[in-house]
Amino acid sequence: MDIYEELHSRYIQLYASAMDLDKDHHTKFDLVMKKYQKMWDDGFSILPATNMMDFMATSKRKPEDEKKELSLLMEWTADKVFDIIIENWLSKLTREQVVFMLNAVSELDYNAQLSFEKSHSITPKQILNVWNKTHQEAENIYMMPEFES
Repeated sequence: MDIYEELHSRYIQLYASAMDLDKDHHTKFDLVMKKYQKMWDDGFSILPATNMMDFMATSKRKPEDEKKELSLLMEWTADKVFDIIIENWLSKLTREQVVFMLNAVSELDYNAQLSFEKSHSITPKQILNVWNKTHQEAENIYMMPEFES
């Protein structure tokens, strides 16, 4: 199994977006992909442990669980890739741009979510948290009845 091909076939929009990452975020993407590829290649089981012994030592993947294990691994991979894509996207936006966007979205629906493929979405609260994390030198954005400007 090649994790890049699996991501492409299962999450084509995420994969395409990952190809447009800046250099630093593409490095993060490659590290995530290598980590999960190694887990797969080493044959480790990623299914939740069902007995106490499995909690103490990593177990090997069983052939009958391979399909389920691959699906779970690809979900984990897609979640990490999505986080990197969002971080990359928000790292390019100014505080004013994000505040404007968040106020516009919350004006439509305070509990709105922005969808990305069918598998991933992000809320305004998550957007402001990621933006604050990636712009530590700037004044934080706070959630009030409106996002502060």
